[in-house]
Amino acid sequence: ASFRSNQPVYVMLPMTGNVQVLGRNASGAHAEAGWRLLVRLERHPASTVALGGLVTSHPVVLGERMIVASRSALGMVDAAGKPTWVPFGQDVVDSPVYAAAIESDGEVLVATRDQVALVISGLNDKPVVHRVPLSGRTDFPIALYRSTLIVDRRELIVAGLDGVVHATDERDSQNTWQGPGGAAFVCGPKVLGDVVLTVRKDGTINRMQADDGKVLSGESLGVPVVAAWTTAKGISGYTANDLFEYDGEIITHTALPQVAADGAVDCVITPTNRVLLRNATGDRSWDEVGRLEEKLTGTPVVWQGHVV
Repeated sequence: ASFRSNQPVYVMLPMTGNVQVLGRNASGAHAEAGWRLLVRLERHPASTVALGGLVTSHPVVLGERMIVASRSALGMVDAAGKPTWVPFGQDVVDSPVYAAAIESDGEVLVATRDQVALVISGLNDKPVVHRVPLSGRTDFPIALYRSTLIVDRRELIVAGLDGVVHATDERDSQNTWQGPGGAAFVCGPKVLGDVVLTVRKDGTINRMQADDGKVLSGESLGVPVVAAWTTAKGISGYTANDLFEYDGEIITHTALPQVAADGAVDCVITPTNRVLLRNATGDRSWDEVGRLEEKLTGTPVVWQGHVV
């Protein structure tokens, strides 16, 4: 088979049995050394959904729904492929929305570049949208921290476009803290207990106190990070050659089967746009499942056994 679309290749078939090509039958007995067929590989998406609106945010799977957003609406695709839009109404923001949504306590929260978070409740009934101030502009998902020191205090923590971590008290927007500056972030922050974890494109990893942003420790991977994401245990991501995993204490490394240029959890995009998918069970090996014909513009996500 061909790895590249529209690249002719020859396939040798055995002499025995019958061969059917484009609806025409031929007997294997008519071939002296097997059939030599010129074939062309055509790649098509396993499924395509037209949302009927502009999508700017990175996709994310929340429950059984794929969630995307624009500056004016939240888009959802259910497991059956049915699309739905929830307009933001008067809460439309000025700048494009790139951050993936998160879900907490029955609400969906989307961070923006306008220093506000859009909070959507009642998605399964009558959606209601309202704004919550943020102290920084971001293209990454929000991390939530419920203070163990102050009752009913929930912080909205974002990895800012200015290379600074910003935290805002949801009930009192004047109560904020900021972390130190540095290289651009590669993913949103991760709250782990009373600690906030961050990773930057230059390979710097930091631990900070969630209540005030004080830096507890800092480490470096020694190489740039091409993709990263938060997990239940911490932060994981890819350098060009390794999968790294950080639980707030120890960094582990696992070699990748091919060089990574981008990717997401269980998905690697190579410099030649080949797409590798990691098996969810068994030996957790990697399989090549396709090749992107165009430049990747958003973070991929694995959903229902496919790369979206």
